[in-house]
Amino acid sequence: MFYKFNAHRARKPAEKADYKLARQIFKKLIRIQRCWASFMQSRADKLRPGWLRAFCLTVMSVSSGYCTYLIFEGFSSLSKPEASALIRYFRPFDQHEIKEQLHAKVKMSMYLDSLESAVIQDSLNQLNQTQK
Repeated sequence: MFYKFNAHRARKPAEKADYKLARQIFKKLIRIQRCWASFMQSRADKLRPGWLRAFCLTVMSVSSGYCTYLIFEGFSSLSKPEASALIRYFRPFDQHEIKEQLHAKVKMSMYLDSLESAVIQDSLNQLNQTQK
């Protein structure tokens, strides 16, 4: 009923095979990242500080210019007609489209009802012919 309690003993959680595999993958990825970082560090150490600053500023200006271009193109494409097909999915449906869909559903249900009534009428006709 009672068990021995040891406050200083740390319990280790049982590891599953999935955790071991994930840990191995994680360790390999970290090793690859560290190798890449040391390679890049060794290459960056060979550059002069002025060249390194110029390279960083060039990369930042090119990336910010490209981001600005993407944002501008995103806003300007809203007025283009080919973008309207994409916008349609993000706005509520037009009332005309809803009416067309409802009309098509009504026509389909009327067609199915007519098929059902035709089957019933055929079975009644057949029943009347067999009783005569």
